[in-house]
Amino acid sequence: MSDIPAHYFHITLASAQRQGLQPLAICEALHIDNAKLADPNSTVSNQQFSALWRYLWDALDDEFLGFTQRPCKRGTFATACKLSRRSANFTHFFKEMTRFYTLVDSDIVMSLEPVADKQALTIVNHAPDHDMQHFSIEYILFYWHRLACWFSNQKIKPLYAEFAYPEPAHSAVYKELFQCPIHFNGERNALIFNDDFKDLQPMRSRSELYDFLNRLPDDFLSIPGKDSSLETRIKILILKQSREQLKFPTLEQLADSLHMSRTSLGRKLAAENTSYRHLKELIRRDLTMDKLSRSNMNIADIAQLVGFSESASLNRAFKNWTGLTPQQFRGKKNNHNSK
Repeated sequence: MSDIPAHYFHITLASAQRQGLQPLAICEALHIDNAKLADPNSTVSNQQFSALWRYLWDALDDEFLGFTQRPCKRGTFATACKLSRRSANFTHFFKEMTRFYTLVDSDIVMSLEPVADKQALTIVNHAPDHDMQHFSIEYILFYWHRLACWFSNQKIKPLYAEFAYPEPAHSAVYKELFQCPIHFNGERNALIFNDDFKDLQPMRSRSELYDFLNRLPDDFLSIPGKDSSLETRIKILILKQSREQLKFPTLEQLADSLHMSRTSLGRKLAAENTSYRHLKELIRRDLTMDKLSRSNMNIADIAQLVGFSESASLNRAFKNWTGLTPQQFRGKKNNHNSK
């Protein structure tokens, strides 16, 4: 996305002021020229807007930035993503995300629901008096759409967007936000997708998710929706075909699946500063760490799952990857989660 209209920056600063913060002090802390923002046609960079969000997340301990009656503590979104990552498809993924937000007593409710022969990614703010200009509706819907694109590794284009309020003065930016036709005065606040949207699968590994969450909110403002690198395509292809046990095709078989020659595949991997051998190590490592963290599988079964003939081989490899044995890694994770 290009630079952010100052309209959104002012709305966010106004919310911060309602929470007792001083907009001028915030601009000074972020090295932003507040006088420049007085121009209604001015913009702020994605980096400046991201910096504002991070500042307010810390200052308010509220991921919804004061646009709801009840604050949403920092870490809520990340925890919901981690709990939902292993969902079989987006129907279950968004159900799990929504259930978690309900458990933490959030004023924002998201859902994926059928509408005729389509799927509607819908948002409701149960505290509308705290967001008269619909900021939370626009940006949280935008964020969850980008989340779906990132998790599925696909650039998913909505059929259209529907909003249950009159067209606002800043509506010109909506097409840039959502990249689809926009309708106001509708029945709901939602992005409408083809019906097969519900069957898309979350494809990202645990380590990819952690890296992604550590970079927020930057990536939501810049990710194009699809990582087209050959490395990512190979990871997704292998994990998609290895639901029960990790299986690696030969280099020739992999090249054939990607519709290229073995020589071309090797050259393209080298251009991305990697190799098939290295990618296999990364996939084994990530899957092992995921099973140690999120399951009760014993070490021998995990070794078989990721392609080692015995536990000792996995122990040696895992210590090279992390400096820990699998047992030590699991113990550290259990101790951390119990705190």
